[in-house]
Amino acid sequence: MFKCLLMCLLFLPLVGCQNVAEDNSQTSPEIEQTEENEIVVEDKTNITIAISSFLPQETAMEQAMQFRMNEFNKVYPEVNIVYNNSGTNVHIAGVASDFLVGQEPDILFFLTDNSVDELFEQGSFVPVEVIRATYPNYGTNIMSQALTSSSYSNGISYAIPVNGHYYGLYCNKNLFDQHNVELPTNWDNLNDAINIFSNLGIVPIGSNLYSEPTMWINHLLLANNTQAETWNNQLAYDIVMNELQFLYNKEAFATNFLEISSEQAIWEFENGGCAMILEGSWLADNLPIDVEILPMPFINATESENTRFIAEYKSGFYITTKGYGDIDKQPYLIEFVQFMTSDISNDFYVNQVGGISPIFSGKEILTIPTLEADPSFIMQSIIDLTIQEEEIEIFEE
Repeated sequence: MFKCLLMCLLFLPLVGCQNVAEDNSQTSPEIEQTEENEIVVEDKTNITIAISSFLPQETAMEQAMQFRMNEFNKVYPEVNIVYNNSGTNVHIAGVASDFLVGQEPDILFFLTDNSVDELFEQGSFVPVEVIRATYPNYGTNIMSQALTSSSYSNGISYAIPVNGHYYGLYCNKNLFDQHNVELPTNWDNLNDAINIFSNLGIVPIGSNLYSEPTMWINHLLLANNTQAETWNNQLAYDIVMNELQFLYNKEAFATNFLEISSEQAIWEFENGGCAMILEGSWLADNLPIDVEILPMPFINATESENTRFIAEYKSGFYITTKGYGDIDKQPYLIEFVQFMTSDISNDFYVNQVGGISPIFSGKEILTIPTLEADPSFIMQSIIDLTIQEEEIEIFEE
């Protein structure tokens, strides 16, 4: 499982909002908190904590974390941090092997999806609620939605997340203004925009549908104002296929949408080849054009306008069972995670690499459950849909 994750590393969070607050330091048996919010640590011999990260070396996020680790060491000079990081397959596979032979790190910074199923099943990480039984302030500065978004598929939270990203419908403001088209703040306006741009020979929506199916599934469910907790495979299939059929028939996408990669779709959007694109917030800072980013509009025009953006928090800090079991290290591990996920640290990450803070997103966000199965069931239906259309055209000829 670890070996398949390298491509995920490129999509760490980019644009968003910020939040400035004080560090929330954790009180522990060895760590006392003064009224001035300064930490006093009992004299101890040097403590070594091992930390492993999936962040590629010298990336913006990795450098931001290195800076904050150095700040932590200024407060706790007696702590020797052994930091091991790399985005290579060899490193990631090596971390998996370390768990198998009992040489796992004390803290792991990793993805918060189901990529490490075998480690969860082995009880390799300590649940947040278990830690809070002893350290009640652990991670309490994190929004509940962010903690839920980064929980494992069994609903248990193991990681304390850092900054994430949100998705939105990007609109090329130049094209909308040039052709006097209203922005798609509701489904009727979206339909009008699709019709106008299609008639002008401009692809309405740059489609990365085939390469990013889950993003489209989630947003079409959102467009139906479906309650996230009721989402399941059959419901997703029925709703999503109905809306995809509608958009496909309206020629909302390029005719070769099954052949277009995300990179190609973004290039087309940047160069005026399409009017809209559904993408993550990481795209905004790198665009050479003026854009408006909107949430996916509700299909039912009688309802109020949708103001919610789908957000994800895809990486965070795990404390391993082995590390937590070391009584001497334990308070330092807690303090380290608290320091690295504090309000000040999260604000620093957002300022350095963008994204949305798990402390305060600055937007009305909706975090989503993981679909129970691979989205390939939707993709096969999309392929079947295009094949059916081709067969109809041949028959008519």
